[in-house]
Amino acid sequence: DARDSRSSEKMKGSSACCVCVLLVCSAVRLSWTATVRQTSVPLVLSSLGPENLLPQFLFMQGEEEGGHLVIGSYHGGQGTPQPFIPDDSCPDDIFDYASTDLRGRQLPYLTQDNWDCKQANTTIPVTQVENEYVIANLVPQWGGKVWSLYHKKFKKEMLFNNPAHQPANIGLRKAWTSGGCEWNWSPGIIGHGVFTESQVYMAQIKTDLGPILRVYEFDRLNHTVWQVDMLFDDRDGTFWAHPKVTNTNPHDIMGYWWTCAAHPITDQSRVITPAAYTVENSHGMDRADWPKFAYNLANASFYGPGVDMSYLRNVPDGMDAFVRIMKPQLPYIALADGEGFTVVHGHQINGTKFFTWGKSPKGKFWMDFLSASAGQGDYTELQIGPAPTQMQNFPLEANDVFQWTEWFKPFMGSVSQLHADNYTEALSAVHQWMDSADGLSESRIKEMQEFLSKYADHPITKEDLITTGSPWGALHEKSTGKSLTSSTYFTMDVKDTQAMPWSELLESGQFGNQSLNSIPTSFQVTDNWVKLLDSSLKKYGSNWLVHLHLGIAAAEQGSGDLAKSHFTMSANLKPNAHAYRNLAVTAGTSDEVYSYYMKAWGVATGSEFHGDPNADRMINDLAAEICLYLQSANQLSQLSDFVDKLPSSATTRDQVISAKASIALFHKEYSSVYKILTSNCFPTYGSDRSKLIEIWFNAHYEEEEQTLKRPLTILEAHQVRMKYPVPGNIGVPY
Repeated sequence: DARDSRSSEKMKGSSACCVCVLLVCSAVRLSWTATVRQTSVPLVLSSLGPENLLPQFLFMQGEEEGGHLVIGSYHGGQGTPQPFIPDDSCPDDIFDYASTDLRGRQLPYLTQDNWDCKQANTTIPVTQVENEYVIANLVPQWGGKVWSLYHKKFKKEMLFNNPAHQPANIGLRKAWTSGGCEWNWSPGIIGHGVFTESQVYMAQIKTDLGPILRVYEFDRLNHTVWQVDMLFDDRDGTFWAHPKVTNTNPHDIMGYWWTCAAHPITDQSRVITPAAYTVENSHGMDRADWPKFAYNLANASFYGPGVDMSYLRNVPDGMDAFVRIMKPQLPYIALADGEGFTVVHGHQINGTKFFTWGKSPKGKFWMDFLSASAGQGDYTELQIGPAPTQMQNFPLEANDVFQWTEWFKPFMGSVSQLHADNYTEALSAVHQWMDSADGLSESRIKEMQEFLSKYADHPITKEDLITTGSPWGALHEKSTGKSLTSSTYFTMDVKDTQAMPWSELLESGQFGNQSLNSIPTSFQVTDNWVKLLDSSLKKYGSNWLVHLHLGIAAAEQGSGDLAKSHFTMSANLKPNAHAYRNLAVTAGTSDEVYSYYMKAWGVATGSEFHGDPNADRMINDLAAEICLYLQSANQLSQLSDFVDKLPSSATTRDQVISAKASIALFHKEYSSVYKILTSNCFPTYGSDRSKLIEIWFNAHYEEEEQTLKRPLTILEAHQVRMKYPVPGNIGVPY
């Protein structure tokens, strides 16, 4: 059980012998051939724009992923939780530590909801590791993901090497890209991690088995540290990954981790895993047999033998399948292609899963969109995590460490055996390979676990760094006077504009003049920072910025009246767009919302912060949110007036463009509706694409009704939809 390996100290004592044996064997090797270099690779690039300067409170979050904002109905608290409730067909362990709220908490992070779909042909920097067997490209600028892993012997990609970086509204902070192998640590929160589109720390460690590349970061929400040590084995090309998460708090927390490895697929691709059954979400979250079950039917196993869902071509639509592997079976999940090339992902922990978009038009649209191509982006994800499903957490005790080892290794197997009708033959093919000289024995896996556990505590120095990440880890260490972990090294640029106000607060107990005369670009909502803000208020008195930050923390923690009081005081002391905007989203009536939004807009476009480097950014973020609210509230007259007065620089966001389509429909300018909707790709829209589809069809319905001079019948409405299908650029909702 992986819980036995929470502490590296515990692991070292129990198996020092294995470590010694491994190091002795390694010592006879005169050298290793792996090289680490900084280089560049070609990529189709759509860029991630600046983060949203407006705090996105928990009560505003409407969905887990690909979601929208809820504005205009606030009556205090943190909004309505969305708990995970599995079907009673599931066993007890699917209910254990079930998430009490599936919403994606944003703060203290800024939301990443501003990217384009320019899809420019360019090159990107990568950290490249090459040895006799593999070439791996790592991208610390995107969460430390392994972007590609090419096997030189088999001349095959072990992971889906996405030809494009095209974000979509799928991640926890919205922006997310497909492909490669990503590391998702989100303490107590469900979804692709907050770091997936952000630069993290990367360091190199020299070992007897080759260089270890360590990626790591500090999580601001729960004061935890995650790291992943990656070793591309010089002896046989095995990719070893050793994640480690550290709870630096004196209290227990809920953890969430999933390693998501994307792999290219064809109609012949087959998932092979020694599962006893699966828990899948084609109909709620039900227990089903594996590999054959009936898709999208409650209690799917009761409906005959079903279809072999190990072949991804048989899955009609998007599906998460959490396969349950019983002890003492070594957990793994593998993908075999039509030629017998099989990549095995093995591990030691509880959760194993695959995700597929299925064969529906929706899945095809999103895979093509994410790869900026037609037909080059088909993939599945083989994933592992400590909890049985991704809708559950796992406990991480106070001041504790949880670590484990994963591995990826390919082989070329018998096509007839891997694709036999009898699934046990496919399992036998994998097991036979694992027991062979070319496979991975349990003793070898244990040795590598001990080896990597030893190095998981290896200290990092400034000289070891390849890239630096955020300043928040160093700032936390500054606040506590001690290092977060012995195996990480955090840095902070004294000129970092996001961290500077908080560094001032730590050093002098109050915000400095530059911060008091600048648009805020970062927020803190945890108790330790609230105490410092309260102390500053009591010792140095009121100012607009300390009240603003206390209000933001109070709103996030569910203290609505206190938050409004602070926002009002902030605006009274110095009219500022943030305070008025926050009063808008915490207002209880549509009239109040609109009034405060207009006050925020007046300040943002006025002279108070004229010349601030973030002034235009603030205007653009505010314009997008106001358009989103007025459109969703169906206040089309106010929306039309507002959009008419927007500066041209604020008209490029998806929310403004879709608002223009709504305004054109309101004014019955149908040709303008069609032009707007067919001329933009709406890259930041996920579930909100349903609104674009609604506008498209409503325009055609109205135009047809004007011709007929009467309402359409149900049949005629159907015929209109068939005559004017949704444009390909709009696609389908996520």
